[in-house]
Amino acid sequence: MHWSTLLLVATLLILGPATCAAARAGKIVVSVDARDCFQGKAYQPQYLTVAIFDASKVEHLLRSADALRAASNPTDAAGAGRMFGLRESLRAAIRQRSALARVNHSSRPALRVSIPRIQRIAVFGFASGEGEEEGFASAIQDVAAHGPNRVTLFFSTPAECGLR
Repeated sequence: MHWSTLLLVATLLILGPATCAAARAGKIVVSVDARDCFQGKAYQPQYLTVAIFDASKVEHLLRSADALRAASNPTDAAGAGRMFGLRESLRAAIRQRSALARVNHSSRPALRVSIPRIQRIAVFGFASGEGEEEGFASAIQDVAAHGPNRVTLFFSTPAECGLR
């Protein structure tokens, strides 16, 4: 067997068919997982909406996400209205912007999407479950051209998950 055939077989076995197909198309595969906590126990949110962008093109969304995090103080009842307003403004801005990938799903461990090759991604997510208020999370991550690209969106703080 020729060395190039062996290399192709090894690549398929190691990276998986979706990753190899994406690589041939000049794309990368990104896996997105979500975690939330309740009473110190981690779980996956029931409903999840995710949008992935080229981080270099969405600085205003990143600033809005920072403002939302700064306003998200669970002990500040008076600031709740401001926080909800910021969240809805951010949600509208994310919906209006053209994303590299946009996914709505429920009850799956992790979602996988193929996106064009870029250097850095910004991932925004909104999560909810039965009878609970919707949460927001975001992450910025450098992208590996030939390796796994995994992003975890954390909808709770380390303290809420029992971590310090």
